[in-house]
Amino acid sequence: MLTKNDFKKQIWFDLQNPTKDDIEALVAGENISRVIAEDLFAPSPTQSLKEFGDASYIVLHIPNVTKKIDGKETFEVDIVIGKDLLVTAAYDQVDPLHFLSKELEVGDYLLGESDEGHLFFILMHTIYQYINDELNFLVSKAKDIEKKIFEGNEKEMVLALSIEMRNITNFKQVITPHQKIWEGLLLHNHTDTKFKKRLEDVQNRTELLLSLINNTADVIKDLTNTNNALLSSRQNEIMKTLTVMAFIVLPLSLIASIFGMNTQLPFIPTTSAGFWIIILLMTIIGLSLIYYFKHKKWF
Repeated sequence: MLTKNDFKKQIWFDLQNPTKDDIEALVAGENISRVIAEDLFAPSPTQSLKEFGDASYIVLHIPNVTKKIDGKETFEVDIVIGKDLLVTAAYDQVDPLHFLSKELEVGDYLLGESDEGHLFFILMHTIYQYINDELNFLVSKAKDIEKKIFEGNEKEMVLALSIEMRNITNFKQVITPHQKIWEGLLLHNHTDTKFKKRLEDVQNRTELLLSLINNTADVIKDLTNTNNALLSSRQNEIMKTLTVMAFIVLPLSLIASIFGMNTQLPFIPTTSAGFWIIILLMTIIGLSLIYYFKHKKWF
């Protein structure tokens, strides 16, 4: 579906799951390179920047953590920046594009603004705000995991930490190529210094996001190490308890085996009193071992 939006001197064409007819209409009406148009027809596996004369073609991926559609962890938005022209193409329901469309209906963003690429920077502001919200979701999950770890749920948090680390790793893999795209776009011959200044702001925001991603990854690694240490400590306590119990039971079993021999034993009467003497002896030995281990603080 092709949607055309006019804003002062700029035009925004938004393609949602573009068809061949949409592409042909765009090529015929706006003199867009057919090479770009054909690339818009289907999603691309990698992020990239291509220059075609005065037009810049960007393939941008956006992390998707909170609203996975068909298991997809990224959205793709293809962007064409031309003179007084912005073209976007998406192949899924991309929230930032929807938000931008709604906000531009109000028109507050464009009051007094008509410089080169202004629509593009509104789009990038919306996209990076969405990315920031996704990252904040991961940060809040990390805090929740930390709380549960110290509540004694170390075992349950092993899987949660693995998923969190996978999400933050995927997040970083998606955002890192953005830097190269903005560096390449800065090298393109845009004569408007204000465009370059705003593009530098986008580049700085990307660097800030990557810094936050790295910090979050470090937090998750530290939480994983802490969780592993607590699990190991708990396992050591269990093994110590089992060892102490085995050590207590061992002499009692030995006594029971000795007095269970089918022979006459010295100092032990063969009457029922002998049974109680053996039980008393085993009880004294067992309690003595327990007291000794308690005194040594072994359990």
